Amino acid sequence: RSNNKDANYFYEWHLQALHDAGLDLNGDEYSYYTQSAYVNGPKPVGRPPAILKLEKDLENQYNNLPDDLQSIVNNSANRKRVDKAEQLAWLVRYEALRRLYSLHGRGSLSTLSTDKDVCDQRLALWASNQRKQYANYLKGNKSALTPSRIKLLEEINFDWELQSEDDEWGEMKAALMNFKKEHDHCFVPAAYTKDLRLGQWVHLQRQLYQLSKRDDIIDVAIPSKLNEEKIKELIDIGLDLTMDNFSFGNIAFETMWTCRVEELQRFKEEHGHCNVILDYTSKYYDLSLWVNEQRILYQRAKEGIGSQLDGKRIKDLEKLGFLWNEEIELSE
Repeated sequence: RSNNKDANYFYEWHLQALHDAGLDLNGDEYSYYTQSAYVNGPKPVGRPPAILKLEKDLENQYNNLPDDLQSIVNNSANRKRVDKAEQLAWLVRYEALRRLYSLHGRGSLSTLSTDKDVCDQRLALWASNQRKQYANYLKGNKSALTPSRIKLLEEINFDWELQSEDDEWGEMKAALMNFKKEHDHCFVPAAYTKDLRLGQWVHLQRQLYQLSKRDDIIDVAIPSKLNEEKIKELIDIGLDLTMDNFSFGNIAFETMWTCRVEELQRFKEEHGHCNVILDYTSKYYDLSLWVNEQRILYQRAKEGIGSQLDGKRIKDLEKLGFLWNEEIELSE
């Protein structure tokens, strides 16, 4: 708050955001701040477009839920807005999993981790996180899983058992070898779009290796161990465990760039242009964010601000017919 009420101004949505966050604005003060005479700058224009888009996305997701899950959202109407949004996001993932089980059976989820569909990969990662949250719940630790959520998952016979460490190691080692065969190196980006799980696994192994070489780690819970045998296996495949994260990430960025350009090429083949619409439900949602980021970097480059978008990469995009002045569109 400011004691000098003429020194600044508030948009209506500024006040609403403060109110939602728990700031106590009494009636007289709130009314004074929202009077048009107080606004010294541009007139209030309502809620920001990004917030409106998010709320529209949530509304669409709510409408797509079956009646039994909609009733759960409705029962949380008195909760804070952020909690209600989190509840809705969880139920959307749950419904996707329930639909998958009904179509392909309970064991079908295990095949999603290496699937090229990013939406499927996200669902597999979400299910893995539920298992981790369940383990925390059983230990009495902080967990995002509530008894009601556990009941919902048990109703669809959710498999709470994590894949054995040996099975996971063999599966991920094979995935890394396939990556090496395709790219002739093991610099896997942490956000590798073709296999999100592999990117996160490689990142974890490098972290575990670095932790294993430190002498100042005392009473810290490490999620897994990287013994000498496993270290040798990774080095034999070609994974650099000793390179610093910054250098590793810079090299991996080139792989990520190639993957994104190839994804944009596929989008163009399907739609005839490179202007990817921002649609959370689309398999190209991540690509749309990336496309918008490249346009921002391009404008900064014109202003003399350096970035990883160099001349070669600009040409990569322009070969596809990429337009730099297109504004990203929002789905209806």
